[in-house]
Amino acid sequence: VVDFHAHCFAGSIAAKAIAELEKGCNIKAVHDGTSDGLKAYMARCGVDKSVVLPVATKPSQVSVINAWAKETCDDMLCFFGAVHPDDENFYDVVAKLKADGFKGVKFHPDYQRFMADEKE
Repeated sequence: VVDFHAHCFAGSIAAKAIAELEKGCNIKAVHDGTSDGLKAYMARCGVDKSVVLPVATKPSQVSVINAWAKETCDDMLCFFGAVHPDDENFYDVVAKLKADGFKGVKFHPDYQRFMADEKE
């Protein structure tokens, strides 16, 4: 069983990220936001693998998120790469993600403040 849309965060920011998401989305998270918390939730639900879709809300977060995703990826967690449409190094970031073996990228128009059908 594969969950194709999951989220988790580095331990140092997981609690803050979950609190902000719960507040902004008006929904209660099902785990503590860490990769271990996600894996425990997966085990309880019979999920074998999750595709984790990280969101960079500003360009300065991209490299940190992607480095963490690369080191956290394992047999249970497959990470897509974080990208931000305003990143001046956007194409270099995408090339590095491909070279590092990422299978996809995550855009989030609501959090990244763009319209999905913009020409850019």
